Amino acid sequence: MLLRGGQRLFLSGAPRFRHRGKVIAFQLKKDGAVKVAQSLQGEQIGSYFGSELCPLDMDGDGTTDVLLVAAPMFLGPQNKETGRVYVYLVGQRIAAISMPQALSYFGRSVDGRLDLDGDDLIDVAVGAQGAAVLLSSQPIVHLAPSLAVTPPAISVVQRDCIRRGQKAACLSAALCFQVTSRTSGHWNHRFYIQFTALLDEWTAGARAAFDGSGQRLSPKRLQLNVGNVTCEQLYFYVLVRRE
Repeated sequence: MLLRGGQRLFLSGAPRFRHRGKVIAFQLKKDGAVKVAQSLQGEQIGSYFGSELCPLDMDGDGTTDVLLVAAPMFLGPQNKETGRVYVYLVGQRIAAISMPQALSYFGRSVDGRLDLDGDDLIDVAVGAQGAAVLLSSQPIVHLAPSLAVTPPAISVVQRDCIRRGQKAACLSAALCFQVTSRTSGHWNHRFYIQFTALLDEWTAGARAAFDGSGQRLSPKRLQLNVGNVTCEQLYFYVLVRRE
């Protein structure tokens, strides 16, 4: 597999190494010498960790992003050989018990070279006994929130509204979400989030509250688009202490 920076590693699986299995990543030097760069150890005896290896280039830049390592004999609940697939470098594991149907020997074959659902993202096919499971890749987005309050400071002199029968300072806040993604392809760039907001919730004698919602804003659903900034206007007030 090819890493960023041009380093090339070769992979070898040893599923019966010390009964737990092992994967070795090594470099082959120009003089023919072999140098071990890293090794991965299986965690369960008899799981056949390393029997199938599948490096994946998720973003099409020619370098390996993740490595799938199968352990098809991994024992799950009730000592059944459900199987397991480990995903490196992100540190996640896909277990057969999380699949929608009961599987055995999950990970006996693994392949990830094709886009099977037309979204330009590489998908992973995992074999099990009498079944094959397609794992569709999902894009990764970065969500950056920001908050701007108007006016930026509360005046103790200017009281421009009446709330709860008292003079108050009314304000607004623009809660914005900027969405970016490094995942290319023709996947759906729209998605929804649900958010809420709190004002002085843990403060005794709280004076700030949202219009019509109290200290806690009712959950709101907002549609976001990758590459855009989406804002929601929030209105609240602060009661001014009586002199």
